[in-house]
Amino acid sequence: MGAVLCVADEELENTTARYGCYLGRPTGPDGPARVFDLAGARLIIVPESGLAALLPGERPAALPALVACTMAVRDLDTTGEFLLDNGIAAHRTPSGDLFVPAAGALGTAIVFH
Repeated sequence: MGAVLCVADEELENTTARYGCYLGRPTGPDGPARVFDLAGARLIIVPESGLAALLPGERPAALPALVACTMAVRDLDTTGEFLLDNGIAAHRTPSGDLFVPAAGALGTAIVFH
């Protein structure tokens, strides 16, 4: 489980440093994003220019913005079938996770991994 925070490109390093102080944890890179491992959860901070690589088609309404929450599931295929059977469109991320776009999830994308 976790969250994805999108920030202006020029604010990535400052925001990452600030959250590092809040959380008392180091961060690691993941492509254009910075990731905090929170012992079972992750906080991903992504620059606006890198958001499409993480969640294709997503655009923040404003910056900074919590653009997604993530959930661990036992079986992505079963989750995808459940969503489809209930009329909910889901897409694959470049990493293979499923996500329901913000437009279909009341404003914030939901990522299943």
